[in-house]
Amino acid sequence: MKTALLLLLAFLMLALPFCMIGCNNGEATPPENEGSPTPTPSPEDTAPPKAFETVSPVDCSDTVKILTIGNSFSGDALRFLYDIFKAEEGKDVLLSYLYIDSATLENHAKQIANDAAVYRWHLYDENGHSTMEGKRFSEAIAYCDWDLIVVHQFSGLSGVGTSFSPYLENIIAAAKENSSNENVKFAWQMTWAYQANSSHASFADYANNQMLMYERITQAVVETVCENPDISFVFPAGTAVQNARTSYMGDTLTKDGHHLSPFGKYLVGYTWYASLTGKTIEMPKFVPVKSMLAEDELECMRHRGQIRDDSEELFGADDLEVLVQAANAAVKTPDAVTSVEVEEIPMKIAGRNLDVNNDGFIKILAIGNSFSRNAFSCLHQIMTAHGEKNIIMGNLHTDSGSLERAALCAEGKATYQIFYKWDTSSKSYQYPNYSLETALKEEDWDIISLQQVSGFSGQPDSYHPHLEKLVQFVEENRTVKDGLTVWHMTWSYQQNANHDKFSLYNSDQMTMYNAICSTTQSEILTNDAFDLVVPSGTAIQNMRTSSIGDTLTADGYHLNAKACVIAGYAYYVTLKGEPVDSIHYHPASYEFSEEYLGAMKDAVNATLEKPFEVTQIQK
Repeated sequence: MKTALLLLLAFLMLALPFCMIGCNNGEATPPENEGSPTPTPSPEDTAPPKAFETVSPVDCSDTVKILTIGNSFSGDALRFLYDIFKAEEGKDVLLSYLYIDSATLENHAKQIANDAAVYRWHLYDENGHSTMEGKRFSEAIAYCDWDLIVVHQFSGLSGVGTSFSPYLENIIAAAKENSSNENVKFAWQMTWAYQANSSHASFADYANNQMLMYERITQAVVETVCENPDISFVFPAGTAVQNARTSYMGDTLTKDGHHLSPFGKYLVGYTWYASLTGKTIEMPKFVPVKSMLAEDELECMRHRGQIRDDSEELFGADDLEVLVQAANAAVKTPDAVTSVEVEEIPMKIAGRNLDVNNDGFIKILAIGNSFSRNAFSCLHQIMTAHGEKNIIMGNLHTDSGSLERAALCAEGKATYQIFYKWDTSSKSYQYPNYSLETALKEEDWDIISLQQVSGFSGQPDSYHPHLEKLVQFVEENRTVKDGLTVWHMTWSYQQNANHDKFSLYNSDQMTMYNAICSTTQSEILTNDAFDLVVPSGTAIQNMRTSSIGDTLTADGYHLNAKACVIAGYAYYVTLKGEPVDSIHYHPASYEFSEEYLGAMKDAVNATLEKPFEVTQIQK
């Protein structure tokens, strides 16, 4: 018995070190300090572990030399990295990438094995940016003793982990065999999901769904890349981009649906910097200016109305705050989206004076279509019921009136079908074939509201250049120059709607709602011309979460009479900047239960705190 116990003890002593190996990259867990008090863990110690490593082990105290094997997504990532590193660290960095258009890992592995002269070789160093055509992998790897070699998959396959092997392993093996640095490290760039309305052929493989693509990319990194022992860390570019999309910028970080916009490149550059150095970004020391951009980059920003011809400045303080939050969060939590809380337009200003002109009247004009008719149908009565006096309202209406048609009206090339006008007694009048200029000068409008046609309300490219033309015309012709300019954010269609534009959103209500919110954040919140956003679309979506359900339209897209009250109240609480204590007005000709009225109040009040996010209504 004693002999058996001794043998068992000896076995346990031999096995114990091996049992302690596992979650520390193969290193045995050190024994605790016996006799010492257990230290109190810091918040960082108690935080959940990251899904994968995002901080480089490469020493950045000297000139760092980085070679990337990729495609145009490599170019996007490295676009500003040299300037960022120089500004932040005060020293040069050698950056290089081997480019083949739309190259997959399989293609790279084949070209490297054949040592084919097919690469465009890009270099960033103290002499600037240079390119060389017809280069071989063997030439690039022999150029210097690279500290870090970065690899990534073609974007369309970045969420398909089975497409990585054996090509990733073959590329790494060739690099190891030919590198003059026996300690060279390897990293992976996690690429980004496409813009929600991208026309990229590979988007169909992800059901044309941005979040599905992001989740598949993340899954491929966790399940495939991180299983490769040669990959030291991951640049979480895809998560940084997705984080920034939750901000007021919305889904505007690409120039063509997949390649990054100037801000997207800037963001990913700083994400790489944070991963390389392990530093938390405070305030960026490098900010690109207009003269640094190529013409296609300038055109991208002009197209979105994000650039001023009279200034070199590209990004403001709010933009930089988005970058800081998005990049830092990606490095800290690389496998999940973190919301970026930077808001440009204040939604809550309690007790806002609506009589901007101080003439004893509140005058509101909507330049819209049938959706503004829905919202305005009982706004006058709502405001009167809540104590507002001397209200005059107007609504310029054209069926399916878009920003493009509104711009034609601004140019005098078209008129509105009907001008609806309500006097102080709420009596309404109709005037056919009304010009925009005449309507603008009809009254001293305190508040002017604009909107996009519903089908294009979640399509950013449909806003330009028409929005700019309309805004300029309104500002030039309105008589109250310091009046409020408001954007009406409309609602998504009923889930079973048969509207011909519903297919732009995969005939999915939440896809459409999210696209509308994202587009409003990117195209309106970034536009200095607007003072307020009326989130009628969020009020309607909030109401749909209640027991009332998806029953708020008359035909799948226009609101029914009861839901028009919701849109009207969304206008009122936004204009006043404060919640209502109860619903003081609803048409007597329709039955409104206490449950409906309570849900309505909660649905519209919630938009003040969360204008671009759905709130569950518990009624």
